[in-house]
Amino acid sequence: MLIFKRLLSVLFVTSLIVLGQSSELCGQSFVEYPNHPQTYGDHAVPTQWAGGPSAITLTLETDESILHADGMGQSQRTARNTQNFVDGGSPQNFDNLAVVDLYGSRLPLLQQMSSNGTSTLSYLFSTPINERINFFVTDVDSGDDVTVRAFDSAGNPLDMQQWILADEGDLSLIKDTGSAMSSIVAPVPTTVFSSNGIRLTAVNNTNYNRSYSVLRAPANVDIGRIDVEFIGLATSSSRTQPLNGSHVYVALATEVLVLLGDVNLDGEVNFSDIPPFIDVLVAGEYQTEADPDQNGEVNFSDIPAFIEILVGA
Repeated sequence: MLIFKRLLSVLFVTSLIVLGQSSELCGQSFVEYPNHPQTYGDHAVPTQWAGGPSAITLTLETDESILHADGMGQSQRTARNTQNFVDGGSPQNFDNLAVVDLYGSRLPLLQQMSSNGTSTLSYLFSTPINERINFFVTDVDSGDDVTVRAFDSAGNPLDMQQWILADEGDLSLIKDTGSAMSSIVAPVPTTVFSSNGIRLTAVNNTNYNRSYSVLRAPANVDIGRIDVEFIGLATSSSRTQPLNGSHVYVALATEVLVLLGDVNLDGEVNFSDIPPFIDVLVAGEYQTEADPDQNGEVNFSDIPAFIEILVGA
């Protein structure tokens, strides 16, 4: 393995020729859900996307046979739930500094609750989106099951295997486990890609808050609608209202600002990025900065693109 890495290093040094290429992706803007209280049953959610590529109509379709008007029991609803980083604030809040550095200090999330049964949240775009966008799904735990699907403007399903899992982890590295603050890390859900959907499933029935997964859409594919199908399971008995509260949170944003080639994440692309790039390549892992051809994989096809960025930086 060490010999292989050394050969790759020699390959980089001997391949450097003067070429140029932009190494930054687009800036980020989030869909906002202004002043949206918890709302039960079928409804439209007010949205704003300042700087976004399209106006949006956002709706929730529910199983009305299990709804309760006062929110008690097996209800299905949406509600705004923004996560903010506060320096020196509560460690239970959004405090993962790596995520803050990458996505910003504010994540405008929308809660989708379905204590039992299935609900579907739909983002309908007035203008088809054909650029990379990030779709966040957080807090998949306690038996939660989420499937994300995309469609073109005519309603035809798109191949979800063209999307990638761009990032995953825990938004809040320190949390209140019910009796005391703890450094337990929320386990990320199992994520399975198929042509007809991306399915995220909780790995166990423990309620660990604030895991997150970032699903990234491909560029140059027209997206007319994104659906989030959520199958909730009422498993929590620790709440004031037992069996009420199976939920996930979602967010939608344009592509985060990423410096392609900056594998060591120091804000520059230079020769010090070669060793970590080789490490990611050999390990078969994924890192956006190490995927300069942006095909969703880090492999040997990224070497020429990485060299172009390195020399043109």
